[in-house]
Amino acid sequence: MFALYKFELRKINSRKIVWITGCVMLVGLLIWGVASAVLPQSREYSDSSLNGYEANRAEREAAELISGRAIDQTLIDEMRPAYENFILMEITEKHSRI
Repeated sequence: MFALYKFELRKINSRKIVWITGCVMLVGLLIWGVASAVLPQSREYSDSSLNGYEANRAEREAAELISGRAIDQTLIDEMRPAYENFILMEITEKHSRI
């Protein structure tokens, strides 16, 4: 039974279209990976001018500010106004695009 699988895989791998498709997908994946690190990202920020590296760094810095703190009501009360402002800005942005 394994011989049949081996024969069929060799038959598939011998076709040029498989290699061409694989190379195109690999190049596309590489371009997408580089572009996601360099081009502006629209993450949880209202300022979409941040690229991937800057957005990751900003998220890391924000996480370091609250690391080690217990998740309790005081932390939630501190974060709630910023979250509400973020949501309101997102809603007004969506309505201004329409």
